[in-house]
Amino acid sequence: MNYVEIKGGLGNQLFQYAFYRYCEKVSGVNTLLQVDFYKYIKNIREGTDREFKLDKFDLDFITIEGKITCSQIIQEAEFKGITKGMDDVFFSGYWQDKVFFEYVKEELIESIRIKKEYISKDYLKSLKEISSTNSVAVHVRRGDYLTGNNKNLFAYLGADYYKEAIERVRGRAGEGLTVYIFTDEPENAGEIMEILGDIPKRVMPMGQDYEDLMLMKSARHHIIANSSFSWWAAALAGAEEGIIVAPGHWYVDRPVPNLYMDDFVVI
Repeated sequence: MNYVEIKGGLGNQLFQYAFYRYCEKVSGVNTLLQVDFYKYIKNIREGTDREFKLDKFDLDFITIEGKITCSQIIQEAEFKGITKGMDDVFFSGYWQDKVFFEYVKEELIESIRIKKEYISKDYLKSLKEISSTNSVAVHVRRGDYLTGNNKNLFAYLGADYYKEAIERVRGRAGEGLTVYIFTDEPENAGEIMEILGDIPKRVMPMGQDYEDLMLMKSARHHIIANSSFSWWAAALAGAEEGIIVAPGHWYVDRPVPNLYMDDFVVI
């Protein structure tokens, strides 16, 4: 039996789930998701409170809590690959790498769907609207990116990025766009609204994160932030018919992780 630690918000959980599926397929050994993080994060003063959300999707997994006894712990920085029959290992990391995603891409696209019991009427109404227009999902991440350790870790994406991004989309997709802005600070979306000028636009109210992610996925075009949350929305949607614009800076002083697909427009 192998174990994959699950931690962080929904975007990070999905990366860890993709790694879990990759690990199980390559090793051929049953694997469990270790979810103790969500018991302890509430007691960490500077930690961002998170909840386990993978259970809101039609995903196949078994979770485990409490003490685990295993022969080896592999941190992400030490990871050198998985071999057939690799067993009794605890994997800890975020695993933000397109390699794992692409290995199990088809099954993820099929299974990352909200379970019926968690679908709201407001979600269905917005889904119908976004799906029926030449829509652009724009993600603006603020909130915890502006405080604590995150402020010195993640690059700040300001007006210049979003202005150039929307021009790239307009240049390739033409007119008739409708922009849907997803942000953790809807009350502070004025700057982005101003950039968009006369383009029809709507600031989306904050809903359940799993609903917001799937609403973003339903858009035809995507302008993502340096956030695993909007990366997943865009990656699941793909760029066969649309355009995905991504920032050239993810971290303040580190290169972008190995995330961007060949069809991403990076600026």
